[in-house]
Amino acid sequence: MKTKLGIVLLWALCAGVGTIAQAVCVGASVNSFGAKGDGHTDDSGPIQSAISAASAGGGSVVFNVARYYTTGTFIVPQGVVLCGSVEGPIIVSSGPDW
Repeated sequence: MKTKLGIVLLWALCAGVGTIAQAVCVGASVNSFGAKGDGHTDDSGPIQSAISAASAGGGSVVFNVARYYTTGTFIVPQGVVLCGSVEGPIIVSSGPDW
């Protein structure tokens, strides 16, 4: 009986992995905060606004498929998840305190 229960639980966990990963990427889109994603407009302000809004209780910030141009530094609080499609060069650096 324990073996059957273990197999059923393992199957249920494996079957739900895709759903769990997709569920994480549900939240406010940076576009709804004014990000253009045209590769020319500085989207730093709208992206940080979306991150700040998601930090009020934790949440996800969704990047739609686009080319976001930024000139600023982002502060991502604990409990905030950034998600979306990634394409092209991404340069991520940490601050001097990291």
